[in-house]
Amino acid sequence: GAGGRVRVGESRGGTRSVPIDLAAVSRLDEVRSADLTQSLENLKAVDPVHKLGK
Repeated sequence: GAGGRVRVGESRGGTRSVPIDLAAVSRLDEVRSADLTQSLENLKAVDPVHKLGK
């Protein structure tokens, strides 16, 4: 949407718009995914017998 706004749904009074910074949301997703990957690697290093992630 224009101005960084995205229509998210209709309400009885009309349309609601919520400002969303898609670049920020994408970056947070990347950082979270990398953090989860690192956490899994750390767990594998501590307990390789259980084959975490399989």
